[in-house]
Amino acid sequence: MSDLTMPIKWRLEKSLTGELQTRVPELTWYSAQENPEGAPPYGVVQCDEERETTPGSGVFYVPTAILISHNFDAAANSEHVKMVQAVRYALETIPRPGLDEDHGVKIFGFTINRTTQANVEQDQGTLFELNVGCGVIEQPNGVTNYTAQVES
Repeated sequence: MSDLTMPIKWRLEKSLTGELQTRVPELTWYSAQENPEGAPPYGVVQCDEERETTPGSGVFYVPTAILISHNFDAAANSEHVKMVQAVRYALETIPRPGLDEDHGVKIFGFTINRTTQANVEQDQGTLFELNVGCGVIEQPNGVTNYTAQVES
């Protein structure tokens, strides 16, 4: 299946996973749609249901979660803090607006709504909650132009 036939949330998930793998290579990055399994440390990007701003516009808001997970021990705690800082820096330096032709998505911008600790049994984690504004690459600028071209 080519990226242009996939829902925008899956395109965005793959795009952000690739971007974070490039910017924070110390972690193994997974896309949640691929049902990943692995031992910490790792990062997972999950994009939830997209909401189109105006029907037919090709512009969407996509709630997105990014989880950074480590084993829960004293030695990993400082490493976890460093990785969280690296991910926050990576997110802040992703170009906006940005274009990912490989995955057919335009990222107009995003906000980090919240960062939460998510510690469970033997794993410690940090969850970034984002709201991403993005568009499909098939439409110019992610928006359908309804204005007729008129010669002057």
